[in-house]
Amino acid sequence: MNDRQDGEFVFGRNALLVYLERMLEETDSSGDVPEIVKVFLADSLDADTRLSKIETAAKRLRIPVAVCDRRKIDMMLGRDARHQGVAGQLSAVKQLELKDFLKRFKGDAMSENPCVVLLDGIEDPHNLGAIVRVAESSGAKAVLVPQRRSAQVSGTVSKVSAGALAFIPIVRVHNIVNAVEDLKKAGFWVVGLDVRGGEELFDADLVRPLAICVGAEGKGLSRLVSEHCDFNVKIPMPGKTESLNASVACGIVLFEVVRQKRTKSL
Repeated sequence: MNDRQDGEFVFGRNALLVYLERMLEETDSSGDVPEIVKVFLADSLDADTRLSKIETAAKRLRIPVAVCDRRKIDMMLGRDARHQGVAGQLSAVKQLELKDFLKRFKGDAMSENPCVVLLDGIEDPHNLGAIVRVAESSGAKAVLVPQRRSAQVSGTVSKVSAGALAFIPIVRVHNIVNAVEDLKKAGFWVVGLDVRGGEELFDADLVRPLAICVGAEGKGLSRLVSEHCDFNVKIPMPGKTESLNASVACGIVLFEVVRQKRTKSL
């Protein structure tokens, strides 16, 4: 059964508007991603184009809009949230189980060389949001997030993802090593992004069903996860910096996958 977590919000004018606009564009009704179910606007807001578009989009989507005291939004989100007087309440966040998600990848689905991202130790919600954003923009099919010792979907993740959370499933993983083995059994090649060594990224053949394992900045992949991957790659860094932000490194790998797929199709 799929568990759900209630009470998360999208906040900030740009983030909320992008999320609503993506809901208007979305035609997939699989229910894999959360939707905005209510919009909150602080009273006495200075009118601008984004506010007008937020109200129009909410009306088209038949989402109720509540005008309230700004302090109510502060209480809902916390005083440190830079909400700009607007917030959208998300429906319960659907957490897909890996075994259910993998049922989608049989036959022709695998011939398209799908790509997913598996996270190991990403505890910063800003990093998770950025990874969700780059994963969705590169065409990845899901982000696999451990249930423990990992950031989880939140308002901050949603805001940093710039609306991408509306388009890509978040899949729950109970044990990373077991998940690696399950992905292999399903036909995915599991590649670890590991600064400790491995084939240089731009020399690796990435045109295959792929699960990319990404560890936290500084720590990198845990040794156990790295050892269970089919192969590991490293990003060549001729400069003096020894590591990259996890979302930046993930983006480099994902778009190398995109580049190789396009080159091979020519």
